[in-house]
Order: sequence, then structure tokens, then C-alpha cells
Amino acid sequence: MENAGVKKYFDDAQSRIRSMALVHELLYQSGDISRLDISRYITTIVNELHASFHHAVPTCEPRVEAGRIEMSIDQAIPCGLIINELLTNALKYAFPPGWKGKPEVMVSVRERDGMVELVVSDNGIGLPESLDMDRTQTLGLSLTPMLAKQLLGTFEVDRSEGTRFTVRFPRK
Repeated sequence: MENAGVKKYFDDAQSRIRSMALVHELLYQSGDISRLDISRYITTIVNELHASFHHAVPTCEPRVEAGRIEMSIDQAIPCGLIINELLTNALKYAFPPGWKGKPEVMVSVRERDGMVELVVSDNGIGLPESLDMDRTQTLGLSLTPMLAKQLLGTFEVDRSEGTRFTVRFPRK
């Protein structure tokens, strides 16, 4: 049992490291190491996470809605980590055995009036009302609000239909 817990933490850490390394990989491929097309980055993260968790939710094909938004590495890395944490949680926990319906997961990024809006949502069982996001003991859910603050942004959770996380921050 203890080995399974250690493996879980190792897998989660490996996923976080891959998200950060991916930024550097895409920057070098782009030819402009100061800016990154966030839509390509997000699509790659979503595809890799889906491949990793396909066994957990085989009928779910996460959707990505992202226009071309260029970001600095200082903003791209926290965005990638936020997506990594929230999408991993959705794929692991939103659709437990016995859940009825067609699983839907969506990652969306858009820019409006100089603000970037990042949304990760699912139509699964939702977060328990008793879960206090400010006092959660899970690393992923506690990291996400901190990363939003690092972006000088806000973090919101909507539990009305599944779970919808929204991060808004000014684009540099």
C-alpha cells in the first residue's frame, strides 16, 4: 500500500516537471525564446495527460479551446502547472466507477480586454461542498491558487454543474 502512495507522488511530480520542461522545448522550437504560443502548449499538455489517464476515463476526450495567445515564459509555466493540476484531478476523480453520463472535460484559454481567462471544467461528480479550497491538504489544489496569485490573478471555483475552475490574470 505504501508503495502505491509513493508511486502516486512520483507520478504527480513527474507530470509537473514535464509541464515545465515542455515550455522550454516549445520555446526552442519556435525560434523566439521570449514568447510562447500558449494554445500549442496547452494542447500538448492536454494530449499528454489524456494519454496518461486514458485508462481511468476511456470515453473522455478532453476538449481544448485556445486561440493564439503569446505569453512569456514567466506566465506560461504557471499556466501549464495550473492546467496540469486541474486536468489531472478531473481525469482522476471526476468520473468514479458507477458515474452515469458522457464524461466531458474542457480546457479553455482566451484573452479579453488585456486579461487572460483560463478555464478547466468537467461535468463529473464535482468537488464536495465541505472541501475548503483555502485549507485543502492536497498539493495540487493548494498549488493552483498560489500559481494564480503568482500571475497576479484571481482563482474561482464553480461547483454548480460538475466543477469549473477559472483563473483570470493580466497579460504581460
